[in-house]
Amino acid sequence: MKENENQELYAKFVETYLHTFKYLGELVSAGSETYQLSFETYLLLHLISQHSGEYTMGDVARIQRTSKSAVARQITTLLKRKFVIQDVDPTDRRVRHLRITPAGREADQGITTRNSEEFTHWLTVFGREEAVIMLDYIEQFNRRLEDMGINGLEDLRHQLPPHQDD
Repeated sequence: MKENENQELYAKFVETYLHTFKYLGELVSAGSETYQLSFETYLLLHLISQHSGEYTMGDVARIQRTSKSAVARQITTLLKRKFVIQDVDPTDRRVRHLRITPAGREADQGITTRNSEEFTHWLTVFGREEAVIMLDYIEQFNRRLEDMGINGLEDLRHQLPPHQDD
């Protein structure tokens, strides 16, 4: 009986993902698509805009808890779009600090405004109380993952036992 219940729960999870989580992903990325950026790349742009000239790629990777190669791909996109530049550190020419350009600041402000408007609309539909409940649950879920030593989906995949056919 338990296996059947697990399968039903999995089916419900997939259905929820397809119709809810996917929608939420589209909701938060709506503003960034206008500037041909992924939401993750926008978040990087926003971080750089808040700390222009302070961070290197390595700093950003540590802050976002991701790899330098993942950050490098996003930085490449921002460089090509001329949203950021890299300033060479005068004391150590190997170090490059990320700085936002006027075009990057415009994109950051445009995306941030659009996302804020979308979120405000979302709050009017669902209400502040529902939003707080949902966010509290997500934070609790994240804390449990962190307690298990999992910092993301890739960590989770590596910690699960290998699938065995019965």
